[in-house]
Amino acid sequence: ALIREPIPHLAALGETDADLARAMWDVIVAAEAEGIRKAGPIEHAGEVLRTLHARGYRLAVLTNNARDAVLPKLEEFAFDALFEVIATRTEVPALKPSPDGVRYILEHLPGIGAAYVIGDAWIDGLAADAAGVRFIGFGPREQVARERGVHAWRWISDLRELLDLPLGEE
Repeated sequence: ALIREPIPHLAALGETDADLARAMWDVIVAAEAEGIRKAGPIEHAGEVLRTLHARGYRLAVLTNNARDAVLPKLEEFAFDALFEVIATRTEVPALKPSPDGVRYILEHLPGIGAAYVIGDAWIDGLAADAAGVRFIGFGPREQVARERGVHAWRWISDLRELLDLPLGEE
């Protein structure tokens, strides 16, 4: 049977057996490397990120992937310089849906007035909620997120919609 749980929850199942845990993470890392190798930017991501950056928004990345896997991809698309903080599983004590990554970013972006997590998965929404940050959902998985208890501040289907939201005007 297929278990629909985030990777950290699945990996935790093997924590009682060191050999099993190591084997599980080997599979996770191999799948992650293959997925990142094939990954491309979301449609309009470059345009939206550059516009938000030019408007003075302080940007960060939070991913459950490893730093060594993520940085080359961000560099490939010239996104790395747009982010003040890049938080990966290498730096964060607990992975999404834990709020630890959101808290890590907030600690490294002092002085911000309002923060938002923008994500395409329910684990992003739960992490935002647990950290006390507004969640902006993106893409076709709104119903799945709702079923998992996520309450998005907004849900968008095109990244360019971010540019018209009243960010920071609460």
